[in-house]
Amino acid sequence: MAINTYKENEQLQTAKKGATLIRMYRRLLKYRKEIAAVLLLLAVTVGVTLINPLIIERAVNVEVPEKNVRGLILLALFAAAINVV
Repeated sequence: MAINTYKENEQLQTAKKGATLIRMYRRLLKYRKEIAAVLLLLAVTVGVTLINPLIIERAVNVEVPEKNVRGLILLALFAAAINVV
């Protein structure tokens, strides 16, 4: 008694890449707001990630040699604030 595999029961169809992309784009249109929000949050995250080394550089190169404790505290508070948001 032979048992059919899934490959024998299905017909394979090929779709053009352009048609598939257009179909995906149409389905994503109803999620425009959500996609825009995700892209905005991504940009904010990248911005914060790029600012952190600059804050550390300022602390090490400017505030520590000048022994400016107030400046270090302000930089630390600024870094904490942008990382929390």
